Amino acid sequence: MALSPWPNAGTQGRTAALAKLRRRVSSLKDDELAAELGEAAAALIEEYAPGAPAAVKDEAVIRYVGYLKQSPPAAIQKISTGSVDVEFRALPPASSFQLSGARALLTRWKVRRGGVIG
Repeated sequence: MALSPWPNAGTQGRTAALAKLRRRVSSLKDDELAAELGEAAAALIEEYAPGAPAAVKDEAVIRYVGYLKQSPPAAIQKISTGSVDVEFRALPPASSFQLSGARALLTRWKVRRGGVIG
């Protein structure tokens, strides 16, 4: 069953997609989280390279979901140095699509457009 585009809720294809995603991303146990991450990853991949073969898009979804799953939650963290306390929110990097390896898999199917300048 294809992971991208993400199958509709309540379908047999969605159940199979969730099972495939959980098999490949071993730390992903929760169906609700798997569905949310899978849907988000598939949407990004469909926008980036809709013409890529299904097997490549599936692998890109798996890599991107795995990367997002292992990223630390966006929690407030505190660092103390002497009398100075610094609190900040640690977010996953904006380049998570690139760092996961998903973008590299899809790059040959990315349609690049040029425009007239001036």
